[in-house]
Amino acid sequence: GFGWVDATVKKINNINKTLKLPHMGWNQIEFKKDFTLFSGLKNKSHMYFLHSYEFLTKQKDCIIATVNYGNSIIVAIARENIFGTQFHPEKSQKNGLKILENFLKWEF
Repeated sequence: GFGWVDATVKKINNINKTLKLPHMGWNQIEFKKDFTLFSGLKNKSHMYFLHSYEFLTKQKDCIIATVNYGNSIIVAIARENIFGTQFHPEKSQKNGLKILENFLKWEF
């Protein structure tokens, strides 16, 4: 990556071959902290996923949402003016539109 967050990316651990990869479809995300871009959304909101890799970081303060897909996977991070998701807001219907709306109004 760009080095903005101390992290690595690796293929989702599918050691028992029980998970479908790529991870594709709707899953509920769990908020780990309040964050402006999630304003107006309920915890456990559904988001659309299509990926085979996961983001790993020891910088726990930047983790804002996870999903349970075999284990807990980081799906949203934020630090200063940086925001990233593992899900696709543009494909996540009303919930994704709310995130995009909040992004356009974001003052950091």
